[in-house]
Amino acid sequence: MAGFLRANIKYVIAAFFVVYIGIRAAVELRKESRIDREGTETVGTVSRVSGKDGADGTYVVYTDDDGIEREGMLSSDSSASHEEGEEIRIRFLPGEYGTVREQKR
Repeated sequence: MAGFLRANIKYVIAAFFVVYIGIRAAVELRKESRIDREGTETVGTVSRVSGKDGADGTYVVYTDDDGIEREGMLSSDSSASHEEGEEIRIRFLPGEYGTVREQKR
């Protein structure tokens, strides 16, 4: 078995990364689905845009149900680019404030 792994280590590593990426994608889809089903809708303000056109992340400040100001990163499914200070409609999961999703009109 050790000889097999040594001879095929590139394929083993490639297979590991394919499985890892698949699991991460499934978790992300599940979370976004939960945001759609169980999320709270509110208005947020774009606080910062990282990278070209927000490629590294667009962050939104919003107030949760308890009146606490939070900052979350806009989920990757948002195709629109935003500018700092822009108000957008978002959804967030109470208790999981780090990721927000832009509310489609």
